[in-house]
Amino acid sequence: MKSIFNLILFLFLSVTSLQAGNNYTWNGSTSDNWGLAGNWTANGCGLCFGLNTNNYSVNNTFANNPIISGNPGFTINDILLSGGAQLNMTAGTVNVLDDLVLTDGSDLIITGGRMNVAGDLYIYDNGSSITIDGGGRIVVTGDVFFGETGGGLPDGTNGSTSIVVNNGQFDCTNLTFSGSTDDSHSLTVNSPGIARITGDVSNASGGDVVISIPDGFMRISGNLNMTSVADNLSMNGGTLILDGNWTNSGTSNLSQGTVQFAGNIPQSITHPNTLSFYTLRMSNTTSNLTLNDSVIVQNRLIFDDGIIVGNGNTVTFLDGAFYTGISDASHINGAVNKIGNNNFTFPIGNGSFFSPIRLNSNPDNIADVFQAEYIGSNPDLDGYLFNNRAGGFTTVSVLEYWRLDRLTGTSEETIQLNWSPNSDVGDLSDLIIVRWDVADNEWKNEGNGGTTGNISDGTINTSEPVSQYGIFTFGSVAFGNPLPIELGEFNAKIVNNRVKLDWTTISEINNNHFIIERSLDGKEIEERNTVFSKASNGNSTMLLEYTYEEPVDFNGTAYYRITQVDHDGTTTEYPFKSVQRNLIYQSNSKEAYVYPNPSSTNRFRVELECNKRVEFQLFNINLKEIPVKVNRLNEGVYEIYNLSNSEGIHFLKTISLDGSEEFKMQKVILH
Repeated sequence: MKSIFNLILFLFLSVTSLQAGNNYTWNGSTSDNWGLAGNWTANGCGLCFGLNTNNYSVNNTFANNPIISGNPGFTINDILLSGGAQLNMTAGTVNVLDDLVLTDGSDLIITGGRMNVAGDLYIYDNGSSITIDGGGRIVVTGDVFFGETGGGLPDGTNGSTSIVVNNGQFDCTNLTFSGSTDDSHSLTVNSPGIARITGDVSNASGGDVVISIPDGFMRISGNLNMTSVADNLSMNGGTLILDGNWTNSGTSNLSQGTVQFAGNIPQSITHPNTLSFYTLRMSNTTSNLTLNDSVIVQNRLIFDDGIIVGNGNTVTFLDGAFYTGISDASHINGAVNKIGNNNFTFPIGNGSFFSPIRLNSNPDNIADVFQAEYIGSNPDLDGYLFNNRAGGFTTVSVLEYWRLDRLTGTSEETIQLNWSPNSDVGDLSDLIIVRWDVADNEWKNEGNGGTTGNISDGTINTSEPVSQYGIFTFGSVAFGNPLPIELGEFNAKIVNNRVKLDWTTISEINNNHFIIERSLDGKEIEERNTVFSKASNGNSTMLLEYTYEEPVDFNGTAYYRITQVDHDGTTTEYPFKSVQRNLIYQSNSKEAYVYPNPSSTNRFRVELECNKRVEFQLFNINLKEIPVKVNRLNEGVYEIYNLSNSEGIHFLKTISLDGSEEFKMQKVILH
């Protein structure tokens, strides 16, 4: 395809036949019939009219406007409309092999038929325009440029270049607004008009750009990039479907209509000014829509598929706005605002499952504003301490919590929480809602005002309207709800030739015992022993400590884990911890264990199964003795310091002072 520079030079500077074909200029001396050879002035070949290598120019120096009507179809090379020319197409099919150019206030009006442009389309200067109506269609295989002024032509009088689609269809790959910053450009799609852009819509200049969809249909398969503060996107109805990212540094006036995000890759919204959708539809089949700025829903949010990720920004529902189609696969992972005086279930979750919180009564004022967000993590680890509880209940969920804030107003509302299988609810009659009281730094009981559903899926209300807001989650009066056991630290190590496991529980609900399991190859798992719960009846809200030991009977690495078992047989497996034992001495020598080895600190430890007095000597690779300092940490455990800070391979000799024990010299690597 020729560039615009070659096109302009070809059409304006050539006076003879060129390689690309012959130049024909419209004179309209006979009639308005485009297909009549007598209406054209030829440069270089008067008998070649109609060949597909020809280039056709209409520059407004004629008696009759050209009309393409009733043709069965023809193919040409280029079309240039200039000097305020007008070309009408009412029927037939025209195939343009290269580019179509409109400049200096020229107009193309298609009220029927189809024009296929294999190259690019350029519209610029002094209000040039394309109007599509009457079922007509233009299909541009290449790109469409508004405001292009290259190729040696001067920038003409400023104006409003435009494409208007009424009853017809406009198709192209990329749509780019470029060129002079003094021009203004617009694309308008009226019902039942259709515009389809298979690539991006971009503003590459500082010019004013208006995209208007009063009631038509537009689909952008790529990105919307409107980067000027003067840009404007308006919808009074109709539908805009976007498969890529939304970026608009200007304004959006979406008083009616539907904007649908329907990609199958991650999408985003970037809109520094207020972005208020009338109807927003989330239909991303495989990924998420991330908010880089906050958005407003005036009327409705439709969830088909995909997660809206707040990314620190909010979705605000105005008074009377609502949503449909919520599910685990499609909801808002982030903060949601609700304005108005009607009850409302916040469509929130963690990106994997839907976990709403509800204002179960009507706020007092239409201007009241509430904000909610779901956090699928342990509130204790986020500073809402499990052990700081007022009287009347024993447990607080360590799985999840909600943040509900009253931003404006004084309304006291009944709050409803929804649980799922992830909430680990076991006894509805024992379940309550608890709230973190900031002033008292503790959890408070907000009661049980009624439940619905079963232990897998249901709701619970506060017993009374709450006057204070903040952090809410589930609690249990006694121990009817697991909510569940929370494991603290779990450590595994070798001490005095014994494996020692230590773990703690922050809370226990219905816990019966722990199973100690081991694997020597990472595949086969064997049960080693059982440790029973220290909690009374398996229930505790206090920190409990557990220890298990067994002799080392392996060489190399072993993997240990604990599995917790409830009274009803329900089990929870915790991750493996590894311990390592390297026996680098003869099998008939007394066992000794050196670690870490290699050592990067110039100190290491030695563990012995020997209760008698010993001393140590350290030699470098040349068998020169290295000075050391030895500290006895406890029975059979010593820490040895390399005082010379020498590096490389060393040898450690362990000597029993009474000669009753024999130890093999061991290799130690220091670096």
